[in-house]
Amino acid sequence: MVAAEFVWTPARSGQEMQALNRATGEVMATVPRGGAADVDAAVAAARAAFEGPWSKILAL
Repeated sequence: MVAAEFVWTPARSGQEMQALNRATGEVMATVPRGGAADVDAAVAAARAAFEGPWSKILAL
């Protein structure tokens, strides 16, 4: 999950790619093809989470 979103959200570009079984060539899944905008969104979400209350909780 990234910023409370399931990871398999569409890429911001709308692009997809196929994951292939290399032994058979069979298409196993079609997945989002992330790009720079997706990385930027993930970094922004991580930064926001870090700046929230969780980063201030001490480990036992």
